[in-house]
Amino acid sequence: MSDKQGPPQSRVDQRPGTLFSPEEGRLAWAGLTLILVFVFVLSLVCLLEHRSSPYFTYPVIDEASYVEWAREIARGEVLGGKVFYQDPLYPYFLALIFKLFGVPESGQAHPSWTATRAVQSLLSLFSVALVFFTAGKLLGARAALLAALMMALNRTLYFYELTLLKASLVIFFSSLACFFGVWAVDKPRAWGRWLGLGLSLGLLTLLRGNVLLILPLLAVWPVVILRREGWGMRFAAAGLIAAGIALALLPASVRNYRISGEFVLTTSQGGANFYIGNNPTANGAYAALEFVRPEPRYEAVDFQAEAERRAGRELSPGQVSRFWFQEGLNWIAEHPGPAARLWLGKARLLIHAYEIPDNHNFYLTREHFVRALYVPFISLAMLIGPALVGMAMTLRRDPRFSYPALFGVLYGLSLVPFFILGRYRVAMLPAASIFAAAFVFWLIAKLKNRESGKAALAMAVIAGFFGLSFYPTEQSRWPDPFTRYNLGNVYFDLRKPEPALFWYDQALAALPDHPEIQANRAIALEMLEYQRALESLDRAGRGAGRFDELVNAGLFFEKRGDWAAAARAYELALSLRPATASLHFRVGRLSWPRPRSGTRLGRFIIFTGRSNSIPKTSR
Repeated sequence: MSDKQGPPQSRVDQRPGTLFSPEEGRLAWAGLTLILVFVFVLSLVCLLEHRSSPYFTYPVIDEASYVEWAREIARGEVLGGKVFYQDPLYPYFLALIFKLFGVPESGQAHPSWTATRAVQSLLSLFSVALVFFTAGKLLGARAALLAALMMALNRTLYFYELTLLKASLVIFFSSLACFFGVWAVDKPRAWGRWLGLGLSLGLLTLLRGNVLLILPLLAVWPVVILRREGWGMRFAAAGLIAAGIALALLPASVRNYRISGEFVLTTSQGGANFYIGNNPTANGAYAALEFVRPEPRYEAVDFQAEAERRAGRELSPGQVSRFWFQEGLNWIAEHPGPAARLWLGKARLLIHAYEIPDNHNFYLTREHFVRALYVPFISLAMLIGPALVGMAMTLRRDPRFSYPALFGVLYGLSLVPFFILGRYRVAMLPAASIFAAAFVFWLIAKLKNRESGKAALAMAVIAGFFGLSFYPTEQSRWPDPFTRYNLGNVYFDLRKPEPALFWYDQALAALPDHPEIQANRAIALEMLEYQRALESLDRAGRGAGRFDELVNAGLFFEKRGDWAAAARAYELALSLRPATASLHFRVGRLSWPRPRSGTRLGRFIIFTGRSNSIPKTSR
């Protein structure tokens, strides 16, 4: 039996305007409803559980940069005064929510924090539905349900909708582009579908700058694939895709030109990111450079300062980006062997099961804050091997399969020149779900027809991918102290020293000699002692004081040079045990005159001086 005789076959609609036959339709719509209800309920549970995390109201690193940018937009600074460094679409998305629900302050409860996650959860719901309709057009109702289910059970879908990062929008626009790509080929003269594909790709580019590398290939794709159409039709389709892309990108380009006087298509970050991924200390993931403070509010300034230092002249943002591209290319040319090994390592990280952390750690969040994340068990790595085999089995049958395959592969390849993080890969999820479902039905057909040779070969290929995906890497072996350190800093800023100490200790277990973590832990410990001292005074004032606590409070205040608070604590302790001679002596000694210079930060000022920088490699 040939491959064309078994599922997944390309489908022809039963009648114009329908996606499934009546028999298929009953199964499809019932199944899709159940899947979407599952997605909705699980998203809601994750959202409610996430409220226990300090990150719910306290954005960090890239999140903090996006939120501050969105606040400025919501307050009227719509254009800003600098060339875009970070991809701009997500801050404007946040700003729209802030305009509707109010501008939130970090660390404080506000409806906008919940509204943002709720909208992102809704986008996840739409993404699953789009995958269903895309797979349905290609493979039929049962395969469409399996593809949607694979999306619905993917853990990253729910994790990233809880963050104030752009991953949920990336998944949505990737799903939308796959939808338009398949449906446009199905009906080539429906011009709006080609335009919709271009707009989807353009908006995706404003979220993930690496998409710029593959836009030319995606734009000319109809010229190659529409073999049954005339050349005019082919070029018209390509022109509509290009027009949609231009409509999405033009506002950012014009805005950048008005501000800087130079042409910067979207952002000036590309060169910096390329150099981060291609330099003597690069490891395939994000590795901070010695001259860069690894926070968005500093990165652009630090990269520009170092570029100008090396170049010996002032540089514009566009020139800075080109400078770092050239520096990365120079390193590759001078070190071809290490560069080749590095790129192979990045290709492996692209398909690896470990979710490389960035602002947040998936595994830490799942273990300590959102236990519901144990329910969606599928990872992208579990889908990639089956998806690639599914592509090989389906591409020669029907041109409608070509767009999601081309997008998924090209997008993954476009990440390799830069560096790999877990959240950068999520755009591949829709295509991977569709083709993994195609593989499952192809495999079932082979087994039914006793074509075990082809099935065994396919499984061997997938086993090889699984070996590459699940064998530990340097990143997966590393205990990731940095997100734990960042979490300690968040609790510190929220004036919660006890959990801050817990997370600092977690970080120090992996980096016992790190001076910044040690220093911050010492300050957090002092904050905890201060809070406990104040609490002991408060309890004593309510008639519930304890002698030993008051003595310890007095000793702490005395050590800090807060003589009045120390004397108050000792006097309250003496009210409980009046005959304690040592405390009478201490109270008397505290009444002696002392120079003002002897008071050492006796108030809470000391606790604002901890280091906020991120240690060494992770941001």
